[in-house]
Amino acid sequence: MFDELRRAGVSHARRFEPDGVVAVGAVPESLGRVLADAVVGDLTGDRLRLREELRDGQAREHAAPQNRAHSSVGIQSVTQDDDGRWYLFYARDFLDSSNNVRPGTALMVAPMKSMTELQDEGRTALRARSNWQRFRANRLMYGRNWDWHTLEGPCVCKHDGRYYCFYSGGCWQNDSYGVDYGVADHIMGPYSDAGNESGPRVLKTVPNHVIGPGHNSIIRGPDGETDYIVYHAWDKQMKLRRMFIDELSWTSDGPRCQGPTYTE
Repeated sequence: MFDELRRAGVSHARRFEPDGVVAVGAVPESLGRVLADAVVGDLTGDRLRLREELRDGQAREHAAPQNRAHSSVGIQSVTQDDDGRWYLFYARDFLDSSNNVRPGTALMVAPMKSMTELQDEGRTALRARSNWQRFRANRLMYGRNWDWHTLEGPCVCKHDGRYYCFYSGGCWQNDSYGVDYGVADHIMGPYSDAGNESGPRVLKTVPNHVIGPGHNSIIRGPDGETDYIVYHAWDKQMKLRRMFIDELSWTSDGPRCQGPTYTE
């Protein structure tokens, strides 16, 4: 299967083993480039089929007139569970709202038949529900202005029998952006990110040093035991987004990081 992934150009695939997560498929082509092509562009065959499945699934789940227009789909990561089955985690837009969820980009999970075909349309993994997850107020999208919130960049890791869906929330263009997570007992959810109402719990801005950390991956270190979080963030001048790596700790309160770390 890993050879198949590399031939497909996948660089962001994961599988779970009894002692944790193993990152595989570090190849030149990014997953975003390969599978996002299945959602936009002039494509044929397997990629076109994946694009149609994702969009058709959205139309069926959101049949209300005000929700039909949204079709933005961002392919993010592919994960293999203990039983060998593969799952696609991706971001898409939601236009409905309630007391518990807000309109904007949020996260989906879907089982896969192959690297280019979904088993079904999947289900919602996590929705935005907190102020810090606001991308922009009065953002023009789908023909009107929205109080737009964003969850994106899912990265799933299994620890002590539970699934942790790390994600980036807020606006990557400013200091609101950060990394939080939802936790579930099954890879398909339901996931809960309760406890993050005041801000991201894993990574957040260090004023005047590291701005807007996010879009992370989790890797296992050379010792076979220590987990690390790899991500990017703005430098203090906000001229470049740079790559960072910090140790990830598993505490009684959930995954935490002492970073972003930096040097002057």
